[in-house]
Amino acid sequence: MANIQPVSALRNYNQVLSQVSFGNRVHLTRNGVGSVVLIDEAELEELDRLMAKELLLEKLRRSASRAEKEGWLTEEDVDRVLEEDA
Repeated sequence: MANIQPVSALRNYNQVLSQVSFGNRVHLTRNGVGSVVLIDEAELEELDRLMAKELLLEKLRRSASRAEKEGWLTEEDVDRVLEEDA
């Protein structure tokens, strides 16, 4: 179950922070509306890794689709482009 508390609970921030752990987020509300979520730093790093992985996979999917439509580059084409950029 979600740990939902009013932002005013931060008056005793040590107690609120002690409730945060990997997989156990604390959702803070302001006037009854979700406002801020406190998460464990290790969980944030894991989320960042997952987002980067998803972004890379999406770029690879788009690149493969484009290559199927426009054609793949040969090894010589890649070498030529890399030499031009050097």
